[in-house]
Amino acid sequence: MRHKNRKGNVVKWFREDFFIPGPAIFYTDISKVAKAFGEHLAPSQINEVVLKAIDNLTVEDRVVSQASGKLLSSFLEECGMDMEDLPIVVKEIYNHLHRISDTRTKDETLTAVVNLAAKRLNPVVDSLLDCSLECDEMSP
Repeated sequence: MRHKNRKGNVVKWFREDFFIPGPAIFYTDISKVAKAFGEHLAPSQINEVVLKAIDNLTVEDRVVSQASGKLLSSFLEECGMDMEDLPIVVKEIYNHLHRISDTRTKDETLTAVVNLAAKRLNPVVDSLLDCSLECDEMSP
């Protein structure tokens, strides 16, 4: 019998998958961690994690910003279908993008948008078009 999580879904990973000593799992397979969290977190909690990651994309410490980009990309790839408030997430990414100084973080953030668009193309494109229109209205 397979274990079910609080959402009633069958858990698709095994405890042994995470028997890596120390924080190495966060460096070696963050997508597995994102998937495990996504199976147990409510959609609103997933949004909170994603928004916190977006806020840390512009941190001066390169290691923190790169880790935030990787976490964001992994969560959007693994949990993108379960997300609520998608327009807010896309707009936050769009608004933070020009302030990201590290090129690796910026690339990872763009990958995150691509991962999300692969799951939910129309809402992502609609949100990006809204962002573009808002910027056009602000220009002189």
